[in-house]
Amino acid sequence: MAVDHLVELCASLYNSEEIKTALAIVTKAASLRVPAYKGADKDRMSVTDIIKICLDPNVQLPAFVALRLDRLPPVDVNHVDVSALLQE
Repeated sequence: MAVDHLVELCASLYNSEEIKTALAIVTKAASLRVPAYKGADKDRMSVTDIIKICLDPNVQLPAFVALRLDRLPPVDVNHVDVSALLQE
């Protein structure tokens, strides 16, 4: 899934407090600091920071799992990586 689509999906599905908590957990695990954002786009910017940290190959993060699968955002079939699915 493209990063822009993932940011929009997560920013619209999760509330500000959930995004803030997730950012705090990820930055603590990665031993990084990110700027505090204000304004209407603060959730999008925070989600973008989370994605950048997760995609950074120099950052070692613990494995995260979803506790409530019903809260996972829906993903369209066009965003499924068929080659990864076939490898499993």
